[in-house]
Amino acid sequence: PRAFTPDIDAYVQERFRLGNDIFYDALLLMRQTGIRVGELQDLSFTCLRQDHKENFFLKVPLGKLNTERLVPLTQEMVELIRKIQKQSQGFSKNNNPEYLILAPNGRRATFDDFRSRMDEIQTELPPGTSTTSHQLRHTCATSLLNHGMGIIALKEYLGHKDIHMTLTYAAVAPEAIRNEYLRAVGNIQQQFKIKSNPSSLPENTGKEPITTQIADLILKLKNAPEANNKKLRNIIRSLKRVISQINEK
Repeated sequence: PRAFTPDIDAYVQERFRLGNDIFYDALLLMRQTGIRVGELQDLSFTCLRQDHKENFFLKVPLGKLNTERLVPLTQEMVELIRKIQKQSQGFSKNNNPEYLILAPNGRRATFDDFRSRMDEIQTELPPGTSTTSHQLRHTCATSLLNHGMGIIALKEYLGHKDIHMTLTYAAVAPEAIRNEYLRAVGNIQQQFKIKSNPSSLPENTGKEPITTQIADLILKLKNAPEANNKKLRNIIRSLKRVISQINEK
């Protein structure tokens, strides 16, 4: 499944927050942490962990790939987990639940509980809009990647064993690369504007800084795990042409 568009993502998260329901709260936790729905169901009641620096983490149990991991948490998510704990304690028959998420009748949460909430939201969205719980994981990963999280760190965050699996969550990564490319081109255009007004140039100003900047970007793209991506190769070739054009001036 594809990640949600930013507007759909914002609407879905707000809908979770206003849902006043333990399953909506759980789905918001899934969106913010990128865990799998099976992992969400398996979270223990005592899943909150804290290190010696008082940073909080979510202890994700053995899951699809038989791996355990600690997912860092914002303060908002810590408070959300505590809210869920309080609800589940109230639903538990012995006030000592094993799992984090319980239904109001005290049973363990099921996939259908989450699916029904996603179906409710889908009826409120434009026709043809897909909403599955797994899209929350893709959306979390895509958002982190495009806001600066490295692909290696993202791999560990998602609990993947293979970097190629992580790249399947990076469908919109070329957009982030495109933005870097456009910023570089914008810097080139700005330099040409300055050159048209020599009196505004400081003494001994040359072309080296911008070409060096573009060369650094090319090196960064070449070393990226997805360097064999066709779109990425085309961008690298375009950047090399830009350097050549500058040097011909």
